[in-house]
Amino acid sequence: MKFFSETIKLKSIYIGLYYLALLLILSSWTDTKTSPNFLFKVVYFLCLLLPALCKRPDFVPMLVVSFASIGLYGYAYSFMPTYLPVYLGGLFLFYLAYSKSKIQTYKAPTLLVVFGIFTIIMDLVTASSIENISYSIFIIILLCKFINNTVDRSTVSKFSFAFSLMTLVLSLYFILLRDQFTQDYYAQGSGLERTGWMDPNYFGMVLGMGTVASIIQISSFRLLGFGEKIFYLATVVLSVPTLVLNASRGAILAVAVSFAFVIIFSKVKPIYKIIVLLITVLFLYYLYDNSYFDLLEYRIDHDSGTGSGRTTIWHKKMEAFWNGEPYTWLVGYGNVGGKELAFANHAFGSHNDYIAILCAYGLIGLTMFIGLLLYPILNLSEKSTNKAIVLSVSVYIIMMCTTLEPYTAGRFPYFCFYLYSLLIMSASNNQKL
Repeated sequence: MKFFSETIKLKSIYIGLYYLALLLILSSWTDTKTSPNFLFKVVYFLCLLLPALCKRPDFVPMLVVSFASIGLYGYAYSFMPTYLPVYLGGLFLFYLAYSKSKIQTYKAPTLLVVFGIFTIIMDLVTASSIENISYSIFIIILLCKFINNTVDRSTVSKFSFAFSLMTLVLSLYFILLRDQFTQDYYAQGSGLERTGWMDPNYFGMVLGMGTVASIIQISSFRLLGFGEKIFYLATVVLSVPTLVLNASRGAILAVAVSFAFVIIFSKVKPIYKIIVLLITVLFLYYLYDNSYFDLLEYRIDHDSGTGSGRTTIWHKKMEAFWNGEPYTWLVGYGNVGGKELAFANHAFGSHNDYIAILCAYGLIGLTMFIGLLLYPILNLSEKSTNKAIVLSVSVYIIMMCTTLEPYTAGRFPYFCFYLYSLLIMSASNNQKL
């Protein structure tokens, strides 16, 4: 079922215009030094979710994913709250209002709930705090309560739209405003500049989520309406040069591998696959010929062989972890303690989620974490359709965790993308993808 067509048939065009106005308001705050008044943020949050809750509760997850991610990864302060407990508390209250409905909702994996509880216990015991990883886990568990248990193509399309919209807006920010955020790259006098209002690696991976989601939608090109085709193609066309200019090697590699999975294993006719590959090669050659790849080439050519120091950090973290007490091997040092491990009184990330989870939550936590990452793959049924799409999203997530630690840090959009992988798995198992 076509997502845009469905919206129009349900006479929701005015709701669409309403949310377009809210998106423009969100983008209108350009102050990089002063945040909007907290009361304004609360009012904006209510204006965002209350109409959807009344008219289309199934839109709530889509709105939270897209608007929260734009607010968190945009270049300026935002009308959207950045404090995760606000989302948790607000969504819980909305859920209490919505729970009167008799609709069966999507159930998050029990392992995810157990892992969330485990992180809370460990962080309370070790640092008397609840960290963003726990908040993010329970936020996506709450988002599941607004999703119908019968997951189908329409459900996946809503999330694909949310991630693609996020990437489209962030790409436009980058392309239009990059001159305001450029800085000299390294001190070796490379003559190159790098744009960034935040860590380019995390920014690049968030951009890649919408690129992958758009590629997945385009793989079902004949099922899309005209407006959808233009929207997803525009997202890819704008996000790819943005990814190249952003020069995050990990993000580009992850998107490339996911793209390969979709193209090689999709059910599209071979001739169309060849056409897509030719267009892709020509587009990349155009970018290369116009110097888009200069910074990326420089980063690859001048790498010290340690992955920008990552392997050195990994060695120190692992050495300190295994030199600890045996009980810490099982349960770790907590989120705060894990960051300070090997770097006394100084929080220093591992740049690898597997190592970061191990240091924070021990072998028990790492086992659950890996189990969650593999859950969408291991739970595919024999009759599942479009397994390649499930694999493409799961591989993207697994690769993200190799060079970054978004899940240990509790970066909310990354948890939403994990929920996306679960929904794709469910739709595939339901043979409705």
